[in-house]
Amino acid sequence: MSHLLTQLTTGIQTSLLTYLLPQNDTYAFAFAAGGIWNLLNQWLTEGATATPKEMGTVAERIAIHLGDVI
Repeated sequence: MSHLLTQLTTGIQTSLLTYLLPQNDTYAFAFAAGGIWNLLNQWLTEGATATPKEMGTVAERIAIHLGDVI
């Protein structure tokens, strides 16, 4: 589990959203945290069969899409 947390932390710190959103935008961070939580929940619900690296790729694709929308 600590490896997954490390992957998530690294992913968040290097996420496109980190560069797109103002650092003091608490609503944006709450939105992002909800997305991360629900992504993790869905991964666990499906039996955590994807690797943390694969989940990082999923999260990155979502972040890129949101960056295009924002």
